[in-house]
Amino acid sequence: MEVRYYFTYQTTNLINGKIYIGVHSTTDINDDYLGSGKFLKIDVKKYGRSNFDRTILKFFNTFEEAYKEECKLLSKEFIDSSSTYNVKLGGVGGWTGGDGGKWTNDRRLKVSERASGSGNCNWKGSWVTPLGTFETSRKAAKFHNISKSTLMSRCRGFAWQYSKVRGRYKQMVKAKGYEFKEKACGS
Repeated sequence: MEVRYYFTYQTTNLINGKIYIGVHSTTDINDDYLGSGKFLKIDVKKYGRSNFDRTILKFFNTFEEAYKEECKLLSKEFIDSSSTYNVKLGGVGGWTGGDGGKWTNDRRLKVSERASGSGNCNWKGSWVTPLGTFETSRKAAKFHNISKSTLMSRCRGFAWQYSKVRGRYKQMVKAKGYEFKEKACGS
């Protein structure tokens, strides 16, 4: 049986000093993996792999432990910095696993549970509507039979007002009873 390694790592662009932090799972610790970030990949193509260095930050027993550490490392301030390639908060990624990326029903359920609601370290709060409080915008929108973007606009405080005279939407007005209650990562 092959040994699987789970770790957080930092990839550094040796030309401009920009960094990328991520989580990796592999059976070959020297697999030359640099990361999957969109902007990182663009610069690897531009500058060449030899101008990037990957440093392993910490090893873990499970992938979930590595994701929790990534959540701590990749804060809003970190991803907003111009010296990083990361664009998403930590704890969420595009990992496909060691089985070639086959998505079984069990795997879908696990990923869904980890990525939605309070189980996700990036979950930021609740969607409050006149008819209740919901953990996800998708659930709230489905319950109200409206699109997710309409719900999100209302929770941000706006809704379009319909003009019966002209038969079209004419202006944004304050949406009543809708809000998004924020919650900090890790609290």
